[in-house]
Amino acid sequence: MTTPAQATPRQNMKTGIRKTVAIATLALALVACALLMAWKLSRVPQGTVTTAALSPDGRIRAVLVELPRPLDRNFEIRLEATGDASPQVRTIFSSPDEGRPIGSERFVWSQDSRWLLLVGKHFFTRQDAHLASGEHLYFLYDLNSGEARCNSSQQDTLPPFQIDDLKGIGFGRQLGRLKEPGDTANQVRTHERDEIPRPGQGTD
Repeated sequence: MTTPAQATPRQNMKTGIRKTVAIATLALALVACALLMAWKLSRVPQGTVTTAALSPDGRIRAVLVELPRPLDRNFEIRLEATGDASPQVRTIFSSPDEGRPIGSERFVWSQDSRWLLLVGKHFFTRQDAHLASGEHLYFLYDLNSGEARCNSSQQDTLPPFQIDDLKGIGFGRQLGRLKEPGDTANQVRTHERDEIPRPGQGTD
């Protein structure tokens, strides 16, 4: 029985060189992939506006901007001053992870343009923050004081608010009312039909 011949130092050196080249090639490929990914991310639009509303006095535009996230849903609420040639934009809220699908959200302005409210049907909110329409009271902002409130169950930085906090603000009939315990599905649809204005219908 013959024993395998032992590798010579020259053969060992060639093997080591091949391994080094293979490792270096893999490292370069990983770096190239990372650079390509960074380049692609740099070309992603910095958010997509999914809903917007102009204040009744025409001076401020509220926009909801969906941020480019691969998994979670996050968005910002921004205010744009419309009077200047170069509108000033400021972010007043950055959301925690929120629910999908996107598209049910809407802004509601008070009639004096002081208060901004965001409602929607797919937010994670407190159970007592639901309207008869199925919408959730999510975010409330006072433009005069800069005070913000949020009913998201995903955050505890901002204080929550209730329907009673909205009384006297002047949202008119745009909100309907809270869904109350004992409401049947038919009652909820009736309240929604009677209390929430249809497109083209004015507010009180």
